[in-house]
Amino acid sequence: MIEQAGRRQLKIVTTLDTMSRCGAVLTNARKLAQAGAKFLYGAEIAHVDIPWGIDAQELQLIQHVTGMSVEEVLRAATSEAGKELGMAPLGNLTAGAPADIIAVSGDPEENLKILEYPDLVVSGGVFVVNNFSKRP
Repeated sequence: MIEQAGRRQLKIVTTLDTMSRCGAVLTNARKLAQAGAKFLYGAEIAHVDIPWGIDAQELQLIQHVTGMSVEEVLRAATSEAGKELGMAPLGNLTAGAPADIIAVSGDPEENLKILEYPDLVVSGGVFVVNNFSKRP
């Protein structure tokens, strides 16, 4: 089944963080990635162990299991997910695209965890968090 899923480039919405305590989940996900399956970010934010917003542990597990670069993982969580939902240009910063935006101090390529604690959140055109305005 893994080979067949890979040949079809099956799209998998991940819940690796939630399921990581279950035996063989990460091993099977790695085999699926090696076979050619495509991974998209997913998170069970209603789960008690998962932070609201972006689950950086999920992003880190996707990267670890699949060998994707940070940039590829971020695309899997944004533009690729939007395409798969049939909602492109969702997940892209382009004119006319529906978007909530976050900004962080630092480089997610060096530390994905900073995405869990954004310094700026704009949702529906409204500033929800703006720690940048509090800085000298």
